[in-house]
Amino acid sequence: MTKSMIEYRTADIRANDALDGFEGHAATFWTVDTYGTAFAKGSFQRSLKARGDRLPVLWQHNPDIPIGRHQTIKEDSSGLYVDTHIADDGAEGTVALKRLRAGVPLGLSFGFQTVKDRSVDEGDPAIDLSSMPAMKRADVRVITEVRLWETSVVTFPANEKAAITAVRDTSLVAEVVDAVRAGRLSAAEARHLRAALTATPATRRANRDADLAAAMARWGRYRLAAAPADGWEIITDAGRFRRGRLGWQRL
Repeated sequence: MTKSMIEYRTADIRANDALDGFEGHAATFWTVDTYGTAFAKGSFQRSLKARGDRLPVLWQHNPDIPIGRHQTIKEDSSGLYVDTHIADDGAEGTVALKRLRAGVPLGLSFGFQTVKDRSVDEGDPAIDLSSMPAMKRADVRVITEVRLWETSVVTFPANEKAAITAVRDTSLVAEVVDAVRAGRLSAAEARHLRAALTATPATRRANRDADLAAAMARWGRYRLAAAPADGWEIITDAGRFRRGRLGWQRL
């Protein structure tokens, strides 16, 4: 493959709730994908600096169907992190959001041109070959610099180690506004919702874990009765409870 050609890599998507869009990692460093390539840390930096604010989010890599923009696209310790806003416009953006929220197994992909690549060096970190177990380390192509063109919501994944970790839904905001207008929220509930709306993904995960620990301490043994996207419904010695937006509620 020549370096003038546009290549594509994809990652799995999974859903959660919060604003219209999704966030996660489009690529993870030093993970071999089904093309036999691995991205080195720093490989996206120059392109992001040059045009990171102009990269569109497309539907199925179609340049005629832009569906959103990047609120954040950057390298972090794991790989290429993206936080997107998708246009809920009644067209392909709405289709993408509805399918993601429904749990349809789509993927996050990105289009790029290879600027620099090389063979594996002895000084490289450990390379994850789990997606290509029959491949030898010496045969991996390490990409050290790319020119990014776009990210896309697509059907098939190439890098199974990268994932979209949240799909956000503005219906939560509308629900809060309606509850406030109707006078249905106490001061404590309003504080809880405000914290939930402004929490980062890491904070939400920490809060979730703390909630489950508190539930176990309060009610003893429990088993999970529903997936996180369904609101952390659990069955305990004291009965069945659901972790909704206003806290734990007995069913």
